[in-house]
Parts: sequence; structure tokens; C-alpha cells
Amino acid sequence: MQRYRAQRYYMLNKPMGVITASRDERHDTVLELFPAELRRGLFAVGRLDKDTEGLLLITDDGALSHALMSPNRHVEKRSTRRSWTAHWQRMQSCALNRV
Repeated sequence: MQRYRAQRYYMLNKPMGVITASRDERHDTVLELFPAELRRGLFAVGRLDKDTEGLLLITDDGALSHALMSPNRHVEKRSTRRSWTAHWQRMQSCALNRV
């Protein structure tokens, strides 16, 4: 007898400095932001660079992931990147304007 298991969906605001991967020996990963007991079977839908922050969908739903990421589906994806450098320059600019 098969047991029904609900799919899990999380929206994650990925911080800068964390990589979009399930495992990595050298860097912190997005899955490490979740408690260990929730990580099993989860993966990120899409990818953001290490030096960018933004919204990521984390799920265990492979069918949804495929539907969203498959080039044949033509799902529009929007990305606004803010790198560490741009973020740092903006912070410096704000600090200088306060002086």
C-alpha cells in the first residue's frame, strides 16, 4: 500500500554568500538554512549566484520543478541581481550622504 505524502514548498530569501546547492564541502548552502530534519528530499528550483540575494523556491516536488525549469515550457523568469560589490557601493554612498 502506498502512503500519500504531501509535497513541501518553501519560499526562501537567499542571502548573499550562500550557494544554491544541496551539498558543498567548502561553502554554506541554501539547504543548510533549514533545520536538518526538514532537508531530506528538498532542492532548489532554479539557481542564484553566490554573491546574489533573492527569492528561491525550495521543494521536493520534482514534477513542478521540471515544469518550471524546462526550456520547452517557456516559463518566464525574472531576475534582479544585486552583487556584494553593488550592495557595498550603495552602503558607502548612503553613509557618505549622511556625513
